[in-house]
Order: sequence, then structure tokens, then C-alpha cells
Amino acid sequence: MKAHRAVGTSLLLTRRKMIWSLIAGVTGLACRPNPTKQSSRHVGPSASSSPYHTPPLEDTSYNHRRPLDETGFWGPIIELPYIPIHATLIPDGTIVMWENGGYQRKKRDEGFALDPETGIDEPLPSAPHDIFCAGHTLDSLGRLVVFGGQDGEAQRGLPHTARLRMREGGTFTWDRLGFPRSIDNRRWYPTAVHLPDGRIVVLGGAIAPRNKGQKARINPIPVILNTNDTWDILWRAESLPSVDSWLYLQAGLDGNGHIWTFPDGGPMWSLDPARSIWSHGPLSETIENHSYRTDATYVTVVEPDDTVYLYLIGGNDPPTNAITRVNLSLPLAERTFVHVGRMTAPRRHPMACVLPTGEILIVGGTSGSGFNRETGAVLYAEVYDPHTGRSRRLASMDRARLYHSTLVYTTAGTVFVGGTGNPGPDERERHAEPNGQLFFPPHWYAGNYEALRPVITRLPPSARAGERITIGTEDATPLSHVALMACQSFTHSIDPNARVLLRPIIRRQTPSTVSITLPDNPALIPPRYYLLVLVRQDGTYSEGAPLLVEPSLR
Repeated sequence: MKAHRAVGTSLLLTRRKMIWSLIAGVTGLACRPNPTKQSSRHVGPSASSSPYHTPPLEDTSYNHRRPLDETGFWGPIIELPYIPIHATLIPDGTIVMWENGGYQRKKRDEGFALDPETGIDEPLPSAPHDIFCAGHTLDSLGRLVVFGGQDGEAQRGLPHTARLRMREGGTFTWDRLGFPRSIDNRRWYPTAVHLPDGRIVVLGGAIAPRNKGQKARINPIPVILNTNDTWDILWRAESLPSVDSWLYLQAGLDGNGHIWTFPDGGPMWSLDPARSIWSHGPLSETIENHSYRTDATYVTVVEPDDTVYLYLIGGNDPPTNAITRVNLSLPLAERTFVHVGRMTAPRRHPMACVLPTGEILIVGGTSGSGFNRETGAVLYAEVYDPHTGRSRRLASMDRARLYHSTLVYTTAGTVFVGGTGNPGPDERERHAEPNGQLFFPPHWYAGNYEALRPVITRLPPSARAGERITIGTEDATPLSHVALMACQSFTHSIDPNARVLLRPIIRRQTPSTVSITLPDNPALIPPRYYLLVLVRQDGTYSEGAPLLVEPSLR
């Protein structure tokens, strides 16, 4: 695996050349691709040799009628050894992935690490336990932590916790962490959320599966993994507002340092970790046209004025195209669900990420009724602009991405999208996609040519909330802002800790340096690794440079 690399001109140019050489070598395109010459050839084994190959479900000619700086560009299919059901961006740029072992009868404790710049994958060492259907995130030092998992085909939860770390020399190793032994800590489909002090709270998940028409037995007690690997048990928070939808519970950190959620569509609830108490907002404030389980997605944006907005996207059956916003900086009693826009198509099981510009990229999902039908799959991406409230259509990918798909924003500024299936979307339409694609967003281009992008030449390795940092750059073009993007850890349509901070440039000291100030509220920027990205006024942006935000000393 790649060692942690410094940021500089040669690195950024090398990364760019590697990505374009991948595309040029496979598709026959020049270094600056022309959309009329896209090819269906694939990286790795031929797709036609796979029984799981699914042809495109819609006419992709739209891709060829408009310039790339309006539609973006999908690279070739990258064949993978597993279906990427779980995916996490490691700060060095590697994506760690694993599935449930069903495809090609692989073991459930195995995974692989993908270099998205080259398409080369390497196997990971076996995990200490079955990590399929686990909760996961990066800890405050950039190590992948996996909570719970699946006990075989019975879908019983596992109590274990494991951590993947990189050794000196670039190899990975798993460590088994302890777990609270004074409670039944089995968890299948749990949710892990960062706290402002670097700790991680683990919510919900099933102890035992659904059985003979009965509901799953949900784990009702939240626990906190401390930074010294000890555990706190939130006994007083045992009485959950609902225990029906606490499988991959949609939750996150608000602007006050509390955990938000809205089981079964509302109202919104909030957990105060310090007091171990749940509170709820106005009972009349419920959310419509979303069924918040694994069929909707959401992202968090911290605006330049430090307002924290949650955007809820799609979901429900039949699927909705609604985009709804909640101001998470307001007190709980004042929060409302506000419909702020619509996608160009309804989507159930969509995926989304915030681009450095502040726009929200939305991909995948289906507009068809039923849990996960391939019929009605939406192949084209779209981008929603929170400032105008409008969505516009982008280029189409080659494969349907439905249930069990993943999305990761990469250090190079591309977006990896992969997976689907296993178990299949529907018993009558069963298929699997052990592959992925890279999406090059429109701001990569000027017309049909690759745009010249800002370059980061210097960055401090770490910072804390409230600190001013100076960034070196060779770019003299006027900059709009700096984006801080939390490294993603994605599964089942959600990343509970996905957030992007849009920071204003407070001073351009010289043509080669700019300065920003991090929010002084650690609830806005929890300790962990972020990708720092320079954004020009025309929307083009640099590659992401890793920045470790350390716990506040206050």
C-alpha cells in the first residue's frame, strides 16, 4: 500500500497522469477525452465473461451531446475481487472495502484495498471476526474502526470491535479491541458517530434477527469508545424513542455536540452524551416522503457562517425525489424539516456526497417501486445546488447501483462508485456487481479539455479547532474558499459522519499563500482526518491534501 505522501507539485501531477493513463490506456482516449469517443471496454476481466453482467438500463447518448464541463465523465469499469458493500477512504488515498463473502463464496472476514488512481487492488489480512453489516468509521488518528458484524447466516449481531491500522512500510494489520462486558453488546447494522472530543458513540444494531414475523431485537444501550480504547456505557439512554428502525440508524452530530436522529420519519430526537439523556423536538414536526432506513441518504454541510445544515435525499416506496433540509445549529425545539428542492428523478437507495464547491452530487438508486428493483434504476448522476434549489442532470454510468452500493470522494477529486447486490436487488432480478467506476465531476474540465487546477504545495500536518492555518499554493488565480471534507466511510447508502466545511479565505498573504481559520466549536469539526481542497471562483478545485484535526485542548 501507499505510504503517507507529502503534498507538492510533482505529487499532484503524478496522480493526474496516473489517472489519465488509466483511462487513455483502456478506452483509447487522449489525455483530454472527447465524450463522443467513450468506450465500453473495461479494466480487468471482460464483463461479458461474468454471469452478473447487466447491460446499461438507459440511453447514454445524453453524455455525448454536451461538453464535459457540463456533464462530467465516467471512467471505465474497474473489476474488483469483491462487491464493495463497505468502503472507507484511508488518509493516504487508499479505499478499504469488503463485502459479505457470498459472491464467489469468499470468506466474510476478508477484504481488499483499492488504489483508485491505478485500479490496482491488494488483499487485506483477515479481520478478527465477521465484519459484514458492521458499523465503521475512521477514528481521531485516521484508523478504521469496525463495530459489531454478522454472526453467520443467522444475522445475529456480534459484540466485537476491530481496528485496521497501517504499519510502517505501508502494510495493514488488524487489532482486536475489547468491548463492554457488563452488557449484551451484540450489534448487527449499528451506527457509529463522532463526538467533538474524538470519542465515538455506537448506536442501535440488532442483537437477534427478525424471526417468524417478529421484529428484530434491537440493542437499546448506546456505548462510547474512548480515545484510550476504554468504553463508557450510557445506561440512562437505554429508553430509545423507537426501537423499530435502529438498523443503520440515520444519525449524526449537530452543531451543539449532540447526536440527532428521527426514527420512523420523525420527530427529531437528540442524545446528550454528557447527560446520557434523549430529548425530542416538536411532535408535530415530522418528515414526509422519506422512510429513513437504508433507502435514503443524507449529507452535512457547515456553511462559512458556521451554520450546520443536514440535507435528506430521496428514499421511500414508491421513491421520492424530495430534498429536505434541517438547520442543526438551532435548538432542538426550533428545528423544522424544510423541503428545499427536488431531484430530476425519484431515487430509492441513492448515494450522495458534497463536492468542494458546496454542490451535492447524487448518484444511483431506482425510481421503481419495491425494495430494490433493477427496473427503474437511474443511471445518470445529478448535482443539486443548495443556493439555487435546483438540480441538473450529469453523465450516465454503465451499471445500476442500488442496494449494497458505495460511494467515496477520493483524494484526487474523483468520486468512486461501486457495488450492488448480494443479496440481489430482488429474488426475481438477482444480480451482483463486483466492480466500480470513477466519476470525474464537471469542474475537472474546461469545455472538453482537462482544466488547469489549483495546486497545494504546503500544508501543516495537523491543526485544532479555532486555529488559523496557512496553505501554500502555486495558483495565483482568485480563490473562492477552502473546503474541508471528512474522509468518507460508507455503507448501505449512508455515512453518518460525512460533512464538508466551507471556510472563507481570511487573508491572501502572498501570491503563494492563503490563510483560513478553523471553527472554534469542535462540534463543527470533530477530530479526525479531512481532505483540504482549494476552490477557485470559477469552481475548479485542487486535489485533496490530508489534514489531521486533533482534539481541542480546551
